[in-house]
Amino acid sequence: MSFYFKKFPEVQYFLPVPRSTGVGSAVRSTKSVIATDISTRFILKQIVGDPSLIYYDYTVQDEERPDVIAEKYYGDSRLDWVLMFFNQIHDPYFEWPLSQRNFESFIRQKYGSIATAQGTIDRYERKLYAASEYSDGLGNIINVPARYVTVDQDTYNSLGANDRRIVYKYDHEENLNEARRTIKILDEEFVPELMRAYRNYFE
Repeated sequence: MSFYFKKFPEVQYFLPVPRSTGVGSAVRSTKSVIATDISTRFILKQIVGDPSLIYYDYTVQDEERPDVIAEKYYGDSRLDWVLMFFNQIHDPYFEWPLSQRNFESFIRQKYGSIATAQGTIDRYERKLYAASEYSDGLGNIINVPARYVTVDQDTYNSLGANDRRIVYKYDHEENLNEARRTIKILDEEFVPELMRAYRNYFE
């Protein structure tokens, strides 16, 4: 994403000063570096909100990077920032789907072990309605997943086995990561317009 940040303003960033204890006033460092001001936000509602835009749903495969997808669809790996921008992804490390290897590493770091995450309850849920399917009249079958809502433990205990479920920490984190796999790819026809708007924004 180096192209995306190329025209962002730079700021003087003072390096933090380590403290021997967790109490007391913070001390401002005299050492500083010039850094890119990533807090700047490039927002183009007239483009992103345009109902005439053409885009495609895409499922990110395991270990597939934004630059690889940009090369595949736009013929230029440097346009990975277009994918990130169009999907409103600001953190390329944790808002982009983690590979299975990195996901398991993340789980171990956050919870201590995979087994701990798999055995720790995140929430109790009650089923509002079961999964179903219907025909749209055009020969297509539409699947509607079951819907659940979070409840307290007492409510959970009062429900029948088919009307409740426990969501563990591992499942919760996995569901969040899998949800990030579905992204939208802007049709290449609109990329030049986005590029022009980007350049004009910083001129």
